[in-house]
Amino acid sequence: MDVTVIGCGYVGLVTGTCLASIGHTVRGVEKDAKKLKILQDGHCPIFEPGLQELMQEHYAAGQLQFTDNVKAAVKDAEVVFLAVGTPPKADGTVDMSFLETAGKEVPWFKMSGFEPKDPVLISFILEYSPNFLKQWHPELRPGLSGISRQAVLERYQAKAALTVPPKDPLLKNVTGLRIALDPKRAESFGRELAALGWRRETKGTGVSWLGPDVRIEIVDAAGDARGIVAIEMSLTRKPEESKVLALSDRARLEIRTDGTASFLF
Repeated sequence: MDVTVIGCGYVGLVTGTCLASIGHTVRGVEKDAKKLKILQDGHCPIFEPGLQELMQEHYAAGQLQFTDNVKAAVKDAEVVFLAVGTPPKADGTVDMSFLETAGKEVPWFKMSGFEPKDPVLISFILEYSPNFLKQWHPELRPGLSGISRQAVLERYQAKAALTVPPKDPLLKNVTGLRIALDPKRAESFGRELAALGWRRETKGTGVSWLGPDVRIEIVDAAGDARGIVAIEMSLTRKPEESKVLALSDRARLEIRTDGTASFLF
């Protein structure tokens, strides 16, 4: 899979390097010229145990690349991660300008957001851009819930005559997110999802929201476990044995024999 990660800090560089290590082609976008030079020289600008060696290995192999050109980096991307900073403002609210700027540079998507009174969490929802759909998928009339990501990608690849080299990656698609929220934030977030056509599903005390391709599971926030705490994925094949790969002190990738995986952090 072709992946672009915008922002090569603690979140973006770790995510991109780990994805490259399991077979994906990753392009990291870094706007800071000093940091970009460090990356392009094959050095790691942050410290995470084992990251330097892993990054150098896959950078040397061409599996991991670094640039400051967003448009070129996302041109062939199947997945784009926005991993830019959201620092606090002087008044205590969250500065979303870096995230908004990065989102606007990705031509496939528009970004809509809502800001709760409590600035601990600001939720952004990526929707398929109407202009993109009009150009690449004119026969579909998507409702509020959008259309299948795979349908858009297939149409885009056919129209643009993109060729995908044969690969054998283990991770296939993102199938779900687990998000830790306080009750009030969960209620507010649920209203936003419902307005976009997502379907609410309850099982016991748990609440999930079902979208076109992804299930979002809401869990109670506890301690510093807030926001996205897990990414659920499907695999291209069922491995013979389960594995747990430690990515940092907290983050780990769990690979299971039923053909699923979880990225926990």
